[in-house]
Amino acid sequence: MKLRRRYVTLPSDLASPTSPLFLRLRASKTSRKHGAATHQHARIDAADVIELAEALVGELRPKERIFGWKYRAMRAQWDELFQRRLGFERLTPSGLRSGGATDALLAGGLESARLRLRHLVNSRSTERYLQEAGAAFAYARVPPEARARVATLAAATPAALARETRRLRAAP
Repeated sequence: MKLRRRYVTLPSDLASPTSPLFLRLRASKTSRKHGAATHQHARIDAADVIELAEALVGELRPKERIFGWKYRAMRAQWDELFQRRLGFERLTPSGLRSGGATDALLAGGLESARLRLRHLVNSRSTERYLQEAGAAFAYARVPPEARARVATLAAATPAALARETRRLRAAP
């Protein structure tokens, strides 16, 4: 919620139209744990998301916040969307992210995940991956009607992103 423009590197910042978007996340929840990295980075390659980000935050000053929301307001909107409208119970924002080992487990089974996890000697890291896998598998327990709504929203997302990008670019 405290993401500022200076922590977002857009392709235009690098004078490279083919570059991905990079986020630098400071003071994340996991950074407070002993031995965890103090900063996390994310890479976004989706062209429609990058185009929207360029239009939305490209002109902001480095110290400007991207989101003006407070945690409670964001959480209320989250709950409204995911619990009341889509029917997901007890879904938290972190439950939507899965890491490389979880993706490997879902795509290639246990052996593939084991190869991704072989470098982990810290039991806390392994524990986080296992929790992540549980969150990824939780989608299987979502009622079919809620999954159908999610599929409909996912199909509509590219058009919605394009519409919002055009609207932002047309604004004075």
